[in-house]
Amino acid sequence: MSPIEKKRKHINKHDESKKKIRKQGLTTVGRKTDRKLTLLERLPYELLSRIFLLSKNDSLAAVSPVLWNRLGIKEKIPSYLYIDFTLCMNPKSVILAIQRSLPRRYFTLQVLNRIDELVAAGYVKKSQKEEIINGKVIHPGHKGHIPRRILFQPNARRFIEDLKTRRFSLKTSTLTNGFLISIKMKDSNRLMQIGHLVYQEVVSKEENDVETVFQPAFEQCIIKDSVELLDTVYSFWFNLAQMRWSKFRIDGFLAQSLEYAVSRKATNSVHYLIGKGAIPQLATLLKF
Repeated sequence: MSPIEKKRKHINKHDESKKKIRKQGLTTVGRKTDRKLTLLERLPYELLSRIFLLSKNDSLAAVSPVLWNRLGIKEKIPSYLYIDFTLCMNPKSVILAIQRSLPRRYFTLQVLNRIDELVAAGYVKKSQKEEIINGKVIHPGHKGHIPRRILFQPNARRFIEDLKTRRFSLKTSTLTNGFLISIKMKDSNRLMQIGHLVYQEVVSKEENDVETVFQPAFEQCIIKDSVELLDTVYSFWFNLAQMRWSKFRIDGFLAQSLEYAVSRKATNSVHYLIGKGAIPQLATLLKF
């Protein structure tokens, strides 16, 4: 047999094997892997979505590329699936279902408002303790917490204000962590967004919360030795400190930050803080 005939025979065998694979119900997942669809992946969408809802596990959609394509968070997925998934979190209470769904990235202000509409229209049953006030579902006895991910939403301010009308609030630790993450992202626009939110929330909190939120933020900027980041954080802190602190406490905070900058050998941060009025102690200068 000539080399050309051998090559042709090999190509024909390869084509026949491909046809055989298709007949056996195999599918291509990825570039080089051929495998058979699992029973779960082959289920009709109605049944698959029902299993997804009953599982109360949004990670199910990430188990395989096939399930992600059918259940993943995309524009083509009907909004009612998000709403049903939310309500399955706690069938007896709409507010508790919302609380459990808030940390999940599919849950948006639009989904929340749609649930309000369905409850108000009587399509979704609320608990006896829940009320509809100004078109919003409210549980007078429930105090909810707003998760960190809400801070990073494009419409974060409206989302937070909406949740506050339902007796939800932001913890100081949530503001601190959100602020630190925005600094680590090195995105000036995102940092400004989070900074404004933090400022507006800390204004109404206890005096010590100003230091609780801003001290880790100062330290993170100093670690990066970024004057740009430090200047943004400083502007939010200084406006709050002037309203809430005495001159003595402001000077003490700046001196403490300067000492930390010296210990980290963050030259840019040291010069910046001194320029903002931080008074270095002799022991601090000797370390630099």
